[in-house]
Amino acid sequence: HAHLLGLEAGADDFLYRASEPVEILAKIRVMLRVKRAENELRAVNQRLADLAEERSRALHETDLRYRLLFESCGDGVFVYALDERDDPGRIIEANDPACRWLGWTREEITRLSLGDLIAPDRAASLPARIESILQRFGCRAGIESQRSWCRSGERRRWVYGES
Repeated sequence: HAHLLGLEAGADDFLYRASEPVEILAKIRVMLRVKRAENELRAVNQRLADLAEERSRALHETDLRYRLLFESCGDGVFVYALDERDDPGRIIEANDPACRWLGWTREEITRLSLGDLIAPDRAASLPARIESILQRFGCRAGIESQRSWCRSGERRRWVYGES
């Protein structure tokens, strides 16, 4: 009964006084293998935790640089999602100049899709123009300047980028 209480308390095994020396040595070898495996797992877990912390710190620093560029840029910048067909989807972010140019708040702009901001005569060509940008830059990021409608109905220049 005592050995059951010990196991429930966290013991891995027991060595009984009446055990044979061969059995005792075998149990010790098993316990040492388990201990080495636990130590290796702890070391790997620590390396993973260190790597995760390093990556998290690097991501945070990258985000801070992005934020600084995004917010301090004098041009209007829109960040938008691509839908399942890689067409422009919902606007995720807009910087202050973009909001001023359009005459809307960030909250209003982020309820829109990029297509909502394109002049009707240019909306059909938007996916092809974005594809051209993606091919030119060889990635899923680009910038294009174009004229679009603002809230007052006048045409203004703005810059957008896709992620």
